[in-house]
Amino acid sequence: MLSVQPRYKLPTRSTLKDMILSKFQTARKEICNHLQLSISKVSLTMDMWTSISALGILAVTIHYINDSWQFKHFVLDVLYIPSPHDSLTIKDSVLKITDEFEISNRLVGITTDNEAKMIAATRKIGENLELSDFQHYRCMAHILNLVVKAALETNNIPPPIKKLRIFISTVRNSPKQMDKLKEYFRIENIPFKIPLPDIITRWNYTYHMIERAIEIKPLLNHLVANLPILTNNWPTSEEWLILNNLLDLLAPFALTTKVISASSYPTIGEVKWYFLGIKNHLERSRDSNYSLQSQIDEMKIVFNNYFDQINQLLHIPAFFDPRYKNSAYGRMSRENILQPIQSAMDNYKESTIPITEDETVQDLRYQLKNLSTSETRNYFQNLFMPDDQSPQSIANELDTYFDINSPNFETSPLDWWKVHESEYPTLAQMAKDYLTIMSTSVPCEQLFSIAGKQITQTRNRLHPDTTQACLCLKSWLEQEIIK
Repeated sequence: MLSVQPRYKLPTRSTLKDMILSKFQTARKEICNHLQLSISKVSLTMDMWTSISALGILAVTIHYINDSWQFKHFVLDVLYIPSPHDSLTIKDSVLKITDEFEISNRLVGITTDNEAKMIAATRKIGENLELSDFQHYRCMAHILNLVVKAALETNNIPPPIKKLRIFISTVRNSPKQMDKLKEYFRIENIPFKIPLPDIITRWNYTYHMIERAIEIKPLLNHLVANLPILTNNWPTSEEWLILNNLLDLLAPFALTTKVISASSYPTIGEVKWYFLGIKNHLERSRDSNYSLQSQIDEMKIVFNNYFDQINQLLHIPAFFDPRYKNSAYGRMSRENILQPIQSAMDNYKESTIPITEDETVQDLRYQLKNLSTSETRNYFQNLFMPDDQSPQSIANELDTYFDINSPNFETSPLDWWKVHESEYPTLAQMAKDYLTIMSTSVPCEQLFSIAGKQITQTRNRLHPDTTQACLCLKSWLEQEIIK
């Protein structure tokens, strides 16, 4: 007689939700304990997003550098913000999160986009915390976007871009035209490169569309006579010249946006240097007949509105990227470069929180747990150094760091500081704090892209608690913050 094995009973939707929320609450406690082990300060990025189900979602990501000089970042929380989505509501929500994770007194900065309510909310957070070194940092990629937008909206730029956009879209949406284009590539014995689409709301997609179109222009030209819509929307010779000049004008902006939009390594130290380069790019002399001079004039107006503020705000963070400590300040005198750093060093030592003996022992155990051979040598070398540095030795630390040769551009700033930590102990700790600051709000935007795949037309009734738990757990598991 055959015995029938009982089927595995799948958990109900309610049971599954309870399991996820239970794991989420346990993980939050693990995250809180994990953050307490980090002696570094932290920075946040935050942004608002409206889901397909019309829910206001606030995303907060955290960034810090651990004792091994590894850059860490993950989603700290994702919250549903009830209406009104004003600055006071956002401020209260963020402070509730930072208080829960016990990082309010260690915030060195928050990076947001340039939306008025986000700027106001961050200002109120700073007023509430009353931290001397706390700053609000605007998304540098968004500022570049505003500058480029000023050029793209001038009179003679939209027509050729619109024509090229229609031409490319027609080709991409026609299997017959795409097959013909592939055949032209085959005849010329050239690897096929597909025309790139444009997204009106993202200028860099426009840039890459133009770049690819110019690259494969001779092959696209074979398609012009195939359809009236292609014939009518093929740019004229003058329009192709405008597109070529526009590409040259925007190339530094595209490169800068790509570099500073990284989220897996520090970029704040580079921004000042790149923005100084863009300023020189816009101000360099050009031929009197240059076709895009009016576009440059519009870009300079927008760029200069932000440059002085950015230049001052990034003065200290840029100093701690050893690659740019000399070149990111233009023709500024040595005294003017070092004076703000010296003041920050003085304030830094005064604001250091005293550590009890028990905490010192526990922290020492944590630091010595997994040291490499070279790190062990550095530790014992530090044992022979005096515990307290005199003001004179601190000044020497600053001068020595500023005067040594900068490493090459391929050097990771964190790797450099890891090797030189024992030589510049005060500056190294400051570098560990300031280099946590993000130059863009891209980490939040990346999260919203993930959220858009989770909250879809066919799955738009997820409870906010479930959404929060799923998005946070995904980030924590991927970044190996929890197991």
